[in-house]
Amino acid sequence: MVWTHLRSQIAAQEKRNVDLTASNATLRKSNEKLATQLEELRSRNEELSSNNTKLIGQNARILG
Repeated sequence: MVWTHLRSQIAAQEKRNVDLTASNATLRKSNEKLATQLEELRSRNEELSSNNTKLIGQNARILG
């Protein structure tokens, strides 16, 4: 009786471990995608910031 219960608990834990491993893999893949998107956004932000600096300089010369 005790052994049957322990085997049942072990089987349930093994299934849970498999489920968690699959979930972890999915989360890692999502994290990689988000990291790529973040880098793209940082790059775009730098580009826009540079453009803004140029425009501020142009406006200052025009209003000069």
